[in-house]
Amino acid sequence: MFVVFLFLSIFISNAFALFVETLDEQISSNNINVLRLRLNNQTSNTFSDVCIKYFLKNNFEFLTVDSYDLGKTKVRLDTINEEILALTIVIDSLPPGIFPYEAGISLGIHNRDWSTRNKHQDPSYIASSNFTVNNKVELTINGNHLPNATPLTLGSGIKILLNEDDSVSFAWHNVLGAEKYRLSIFSLDSQLIYQNETYGNREAVALGAGDYLWKVEAKNKMTNYSAIGDVSLVNYLSVENFHLMQIQEQISHGIESVSGYKDTPMLVVGWGEYADLRGWDRLHLDREFLDENEAFSCWAIAIKNLNKFYGGNLSLDEIRWFGKKQSPGIDSINAFRFLLEAGGRIEEIEIGLNYALDSTTNYKSIRMSQEPLTYFNIKKYLNDNQEIYINMSWPNCINCYHAMLIDSYYTTTNGNFIRCVNIDNYGNYGIFLADSLLKTVNSYFIIDKPKTVRNMSHLLGVEKSNGLINWIDSDNDGITDFDEVYRFMTKPNLADTDSDGVNDKDEIYSYTILENSPLNLNGSYEDDNVDLSQIRLIEGINSEYMADIDGDGLRAELDSDSDNDNLIDGEDSEPYRAKNLDNTLGINELPKDVVLYALNKLKINDGVTCKSSVTNICIYASENINSDYGMIMGARASAAYLYAKNKVLIRSNPNNTFAVNYYGSNNLTTERPDGKLTIDKNFSADKWPWNLNISLPLFDEGDSVLVIHQGDSCILNDDDHFKMLKVESGGVVYLPAGNVFVGDLQLDAGSAVGFTSQNKNTSLFVKGKVLWKSSFFYKTGMNFSYDTVASLFRFIYSGTENIFFNTNWYGTIIAPNAKIILGQTHYKNIYGQLLAKEIVIHQYAYIRNVPFYHSQGMLEYVLNGQTNIGDWL
Repeated sequence: MFVVFLFLSIFISNAFALFVETLDEQISSNNINVLRLRLNNQTSNTFSDVCIKYFLKNNFEFLTVDSYDLGKTKVRLDTINEEILALTIVIDSLPPGIFPYEAGISLGIHNRDWSTRNKHQDPSYIASSNFTVNNKVELTINGNHLPNATPLTLGSGIKILLNEDDSVSFAWHNVLGAEKYRLSIFSLDSQLIYQNETYGNREAVALGAGDYLWKVEAKNKMTNYSAIGDVSLVNYLSVENFHLMQIQEQISHGIESVSGYKDTPMLVVGWGEYADLRGWDRLHLDREFLDENEAFSCWAIAIKNLNKFYGGNLSLDEIRWFGKKQSPGIDSINAFRFLLEAGGRIEEIEIGLNYALDSTTNYKSIRMSQEPLTYFNIKKYLNDNQEIYINMSWPNCINCYHAMLIDSYYTTTNGNFIRCVNIDNYGNYGIFLADSLLKTVNSYFIIDKPKTVRNMSHLLGVEKSNGLINWIDSDNDGITDFDEVYRFMTKPNLADTDSDGVNDKDEIYSYTILENSPLNLNGSYEDDNVDLSQIRLIEGINSEYMADIDGDGLRAELDSDSDNDNLIDGEDSEPYRAKNLDNTLGINELPKDVVLYALNKLKINDGVTCKSSVTNICIYASENINSDYGMIMGARASAAYLYAKNKVLIRSNPNNTFAVNYYGSNNLTTERPDGKLTIDKNFSADKWPWNLNISLPLFDEGDSVLVIHQGDSCILNDDDHFKMLKVESGGVVYLPAGNVFVGDLQLDAGSAVGFTSQNKNTSLFVKGKVLWKSSFFYKTGMNFSYDTVASLFRFIYSGTENIFFNTNWYGTIIAPNAKIILGQTHYKNIYGQLLAKEIVIHQYAYIRNVPFYHSQGMLEYVLNGQTNIGDWL
């Protein structure tokens, strides 16, 4: 019997004098829901970590959410299941009264193409043009947690059989943003019987026969494990003893399973700066855990199991590579995409099966909806010496699936059972009640015994008599001949293919480690001592621009002059540094490849990452010569290049090798408490690459004072002058194409800054006091590009006050006499370029170098047609 006990989410309702009110400003139109939402806190308490979920009908790629007025909230769009999305609104602190103000926050919800959508189907929709209490909106307090992990094989309702002394192998999918997991197992009366915290995605637990409830919670340092009342226990598991079964009929093919560990020294260049940590050039068979790629290789494991069963010795890496290489729509597979997207599409599975089994059979998947797989059919296939490859999926989890083989059946007095090979990507087996498992199968393959099977490529390795593999590397340069011929197009008999004095592997490594991974370490570890070797998920890089520095179409290992400076790489002190620095910059222009330029000190706090582009490299520069350090890099902060006239302190980044160029004394060096190598190069002071010509205009701000109140908006004109410009919470100011001159500027939290012409430059000149807590607001209707936004707006400040930008920032800042502080609170985006007397970037900010562009009638930019799931608007 299928039994589930649910713990319902905690809802705060009218009984607690705290409730959500909504209205629709466009009640007569189905094309758009202009949602206004506010909280009414009639208690005397201030609540923290308040979360609101407004549920929407999921129409997949067509839904757009426009942020008109967010107040003091953060908003994102989350997927609940295939049918429902949640507009998640997070409030850090909720005081007594109406929040954020009488008008509420305002959001536009519509289809990307403005086509008709039936908003009445949204589970949280109430058709009211006045604020009305909305009990269809979920309201939780102290609910700051990630979603539960989805089971890999032991989905809810599964019944399994165990041999004596066997353990239950609990395995689960990765949760985006998670660093740790907590497995909890309960009896049916909800008594906790086992709980353990782990970095990994698998836990073996000794359980006796019985029925259990279980869940896996995810967390990082910024979140908590979900409290007992916040998340339902949805996984029901029934365990029985196999040795007590009375078997009436059985057959077993005894397929020997393998794990998902990387099993060749084929190079993985997709880990960027974490290549060494992840063992980019070696086997992983001696490791204790599966990494982020191996954990998604179930499809290839099943194919290797079949290949091995039929007498082949094909490596898992070859299967993954050939499946990806021949798959339609895959680019750059020769180098970068290998293992980066380890999960296999159905086309890749079909390619992999045909390749590994060297078969003339054209293997095609069979959909369960067309021809259901039953226990009767399983018996028939296995009795006929056919193997069964199954693909599982879960209706409430996007991109959650698992592939296995069925190699045995057991007909017993207690029911019909099947044995599956590789239930957890570690190669373990499981015996399941057939009916319970088959409910999760969406497609399958029936495999006939092939006449021949594929064996390992002679360019990769040769199996010795003792079962070990002799990896083939003819020129002994650390790259297998297979990689040289098929992936990097280098010469297997020549260690330096392009004859530039640098070995092929060293050149591949050079651009590999210069690529920054989008890993965001929040650090759910004691005292923030992050053990990267325990981290199970480091996302691969998304581009390969560092591989081809000069843009001539050749990666470094094939390009004797990688940066096109007329010096071959072996004779170049900076062989992978494009020499595009310009010593003669115009007024108020910043170097195109310097994203942060401090005339004095530069401080980068923990976890700050910077993303370069093909033309705009990430460089931090500091001219400071007077203090102990000109530049301080926080723990786990990253950048491509550092330029300094004073010593640099890199607090802790054990997996990033920085390159620091010093100008001045030859004694200038980098101090690193973590002991990691930094490449220091010293130059004379007169070789400093930039000679800035910053000119700040003198202007009279006039006597006008403009205050934009809550609910109001105002459009400014080119060449407007204000003694003071103030925008209150709930107000909107539109800046014109051209220039605006201001004495004192005050942009309150909850206000918004927009632009009247979004395809031309806007410059805002300020010389007095500055308070900037406003968010940017953009016209909607086309595709939104943060890069384009940032390239057309600049803020030029001639004052000396310290300025705090407590918001996502898009644009150039020029403040040569001031100290600017950006990124306060976590996860702020900073797009543009910054020049100031001093610069401080707070923890975990994400920086992208976007130079100011003098517009010539560019296309207008707008808010994204579809909100990225999990992104703050």
